[in-house]
Amino acid sequence: MHRKSLGTIFIAGIMSIELLGLALLSGCAESPSKTESARILERQGYRAYQDHRWSDAEASYRKASQLDPQNLKYRNNLSVILLREGKWKESEDLLHLGQPGESGAGEYILLNRARALLMNHQYSRAKKVLEGIRLSPTWPQGFRRLMAYTDIRTGHFGEAFLLLHETLRRRPRDPVVLGYLSIVYKKDGQEVLAQQNLHRALQLSRSPRFRRSLALLFKETSAEKKDSP
Repeated sequence: MHRKSLGTIFIAGIMSIELLGLALLSGCAESPSKTESARILERQGYRAYQDHRWSDAEASYRKASQLDPQNLKYRNNLSVILLREGKWKESEDLLHLGQPGESGAGEYILLNRARALLMNHQYSRAKKVLEGIRLSPTWPQGFRRLMAYTDIRTGHFGEAFLLLHETLRRRPRDPVVLGYLSIVYKKDGQEVLAQQNLHRALQLSRSPRFRRSLALLFKETSAEKKDSP
């Protein structure tokens, strides 16, 4: 998986100028509440995240989470940062503190939990987590692509095919989707379509990391059996 795709499960917080201004103005009259202070820290953490200053982002989100421990958004974003820093165990533990509930942030918690499992090659467990999101009326950003990847890893190529085609209608120039689709076509014996999608994917992304990841996925799925129709 690509490290840059972690950004798809990083929740851009409610950081409007009006909201931030309200917190700052209220602080002029009296000390800001813990919730307001946490929002300011979250703003600082998000800026640090955008600048790839991981240690600063971690510090800000850690403080925000301490001030507002029930805020799932802060917990999720801190776990994403910890993953980027290679702190796998702490990141995974953070995602299992309590139940994510039915909020939008809760769905991102599940999405991030699945990604952590995938990074540790626990594909079946990741699929079970993502199935919990599949039943939701709306899906968070990045779900379809991650679910398709998980379906490929667990040999459910038919399910992956449907998700990838649905995603392709929304994002026809997504090289990752095209790359995954080429694998599904190859598993189905449709070599021409597999080569067409692979060629298109490599045209759209010349990233060496993407090419290595796709080649590895081809290799690791080449011996697997396709799922039943």
